[in-house]
Amino acid sequence: MRTSLWVVCCMAVVALGCGHTSPVRPTPKGQLQLQADMGGPIASWGVPFPAPHLTAGASYGVADRLDVHAHAHLTPLLVGLAGLDVGSTYLLFEQSGALPALSGTARLLGFTDFRESAAYFEATATASYLVGERLLPYASVTGFAQFAGGPILVSPAAGAQLWFGELGLQAEARWFSPDHPTERAVIPWVGVAGQGALGLVLGIRWRPGEVR
Repeated sequence: MRTSLWVVCCMAVVALGCGHTSPVRPTPKGQLQLQADMGGPIASWGVPFPAPHLTAGASYGVADRLDVHAHAHLTPLLVGLAGLDVGSTYLLFEQSGALPALSGTARLLGFTDFRESAAYFEATATASYLVGERLLPYASVTGFAQFAGGPILVSPAAGAQLWFGELGLQAEARWFSPDHPTERAVIPWVGVAGQGALGLVLGIRWRPGEVR
């Protein structure tokens, strides 16, 4: 594959775990949700900034607790890399009193420059709590595996999703690969106590016809 700085950055973001916000809860049955996320681990060449990893896609509620979703990874297209992911989110437990809801997500990812390809698997568990009728604060943990081999990368995250009728906004802070020393990375990531990379991801959702 090409070895420009942009390629290194894009593949480093993928290696840390893709730049999605955590799926908080499945899209309701029979509803379509359009979504876009942007962000990733924060790098610093004098000025810190999140990796501009942009994804766009949709999810659809196929059952009361289950949806399916797919996304295109748009930023890597700038350097000739095509990326796509498909997956599903299932609501394992409903919110009950002080106990949060728990969702599980599985996702397959593939990237190619049409000469070489790489595939990944991602699993996320997300605990969320509905506050009022619009706000969903949450915490999650994601495991990211490379089919080509290598260690499973784990990243915890926390964030919130806020709905305004059909429109939902989401912001998430994530600690990518906290068990890996930051100083060993090719990219100058901003770590936490010298470990991993701190990241920021923002998302927008739209459910046509949704009323809240």
